[in-house]
Amino acid sequence: MELPAAKRVRTVTTAPSHDAFLSHCSDDKPAVEALARRLCDAGLNPWLDKWNLIPGEPWQPAIEDALRQCPACVVCIGSGKMGPWQHEEMRAAISRRVSAPGSVRVIPVLLPGASRVGLDLPDFLVATTWVEFSGSLDDPDAFLRLVSGIRGVEPGPGPTTKPVQNSPALPPVWTVRHQRNRDFTGREEILESVRSKLSS
Repeated sequence: MELPAAKRVRTVTTAPSHDAFLSHCSDDKPAVEALARRLCDAGLNPWLDKWNLIPGEPWQPAIEDALRQCPACVVCIGSGKMGPWQHEEMRAAISRRVSAPGSVRVIPVLLPGASRVGLDLPDFLVATTWVEFSGSLDDPDAFLRLVSGIRGVEPGPGPTTKPVQNSPALPPVWTVRHQRNRDFTGREEILESVRSKLSS
């Protein structure tokens, strides 16, 4: 007996073509696109509406398909808070995670300038481990955590900074083409005035 259309569950038999769905509001699109380019450089294939929606075709089914097949949903939150469609995308991903545990990782990401204060988010998302780009998108630790979350692996200790070593004494800098004339004499008052002004 065939299930009614409303009760059919779509199963994905092929490997997903994208590693992560990037959910964001329109105000944060430049930052999210920059982040998506960094993810590509790291060997990942993110799904971004600007890159993957085909002009002339309905956009909602394409977004729903991407949300169903991506193993990770990255919820990017910028200073402009969350948009209405972003709430829908986030809830669809959370619903998928609840109905099929392990099917999708929902990763909340605070973009530079964003704050958790005042955010109205579901408890399921609040209880998830966050990634915070506090200063800039170039934060290597935050980026490592995001890539690890998308891949479903532990981030480990993260990038290390090399200890500062005492450098050997450098030779004095001399940019004048001629060497100092040791026979130059006179004009002591002018030279003393110049010396006192430079030393102050």
